[in-house]
Amino acid sequence: EDLAAPDLDRWWLVFQDSELDVLVQEALARNWDVKAAAARVLEARAQLVQVRADRFPQLNASGSAERRRIPAAGLAQASTVNAYQLATPASFEIDLWGRLEKSAQAAWDDILRQEESRWALAQSVAAETVSVYLQLETVERQLQIADQSIQAFRRSLQFVEIRYNRGLISALDVRQARRLLARAQARVPELEQNLELLHLRLAKLLGRYPRPRARRPQPEDYYRKLSPVPAGLPSELLQQRPDIRAAEARLTAANERIGVAKANRFPRVDLTGSFGWSSNELSSLLGRDNYFWRTTAGVLYPLFDAGRLKAAERAAEARYEQVVAEYGDTVLEAFREVE
Repeated sequence: EDLAAPDLDRWWLVFQDSELDVLVQEALARNWDVKAAAARVLEARAQLVQVRADRFPQLNASGSAERRRIPAAGLAQASTVNAYQLATPASFEIDLWGRLEKSAQAAWDDILRQEESRWALAQSVAAETVSVYLQLETVERQLQIADQSIQAFRRSLQFVEIRYNRGLISALDVRQARRLLARAQARVPELEQNLELLHLRLAKLLGRYPRPRARRPQPEDYYRKLSPVPAGLPSELLQQRPDIRAAEARLTAANERIGVAKANRFPRVDLTGSFGWSSNELSSLLGRDNYFWRTTAGVLYPLFDAGRLKAAERAAEARYEQVVAEYGDTVLEAFREVE
């Protein structure tokens, strides 16, 4: 099973840049962190199937063939005995205290948490892709300005040297013009290095092999002016944040696991049974007189475990308190970021 790339609301279209849209879509589809988050969702779904399976009867098939020699004893002579058996054992646990149900609910909450974490990660990858792309354009514009400044300082130096050769100005003016040109030229390698680092960072976000790219010419006009933030948007953003929903699902799962830990301290009732055939001859194994059946009801109650189950319950309660604190911190951080 595979999950499709996250389909976000494409908020980056406000920049009205088709290339930016293509890059973000590629990042959502190929970024390795997003793929890992999708794999965690699939793992949580498989774990839910495993936990839910405990609530149903377990039916198996077993078969055995045995051949043994019985040594002589007293008047009895030594003999060789064959034994064949074919059976279908079954077992079922009666969920008296809701242990299995709470385990399944906790596993379901884990799925919700992983789903929301995946969306949160996808939003972060999209935002970082947009940020790196805009930084690239900014550095490319700075390089264009630096090139224009170098050309201007060169023309200025030529003009100053002409005036100096004619005795109109002093050598100090020439040195000052050369210093301005050298300062502008020294700025270019730093900007080119920043541009290369941004290209490598963008390539990693896109799941590509990191390699630098030649700079592109930028238009004279800057980014299109964005529309103002509408009133009431902060509260809507809080409702849409997947990190808050993920923290809430984790809180619910931790609460369910407290119930599981408590239920483990109560008696457990198991029903087991088996039906099959047993015979000393393989040819008559399925004969009508060779079948057998067995049913058993068992109760297991922990009388003494040196406090292990009680400690497990306290640990679950402590984990719940940790998740409560993390949930509160997540909400406060969301308020801060939205503001």
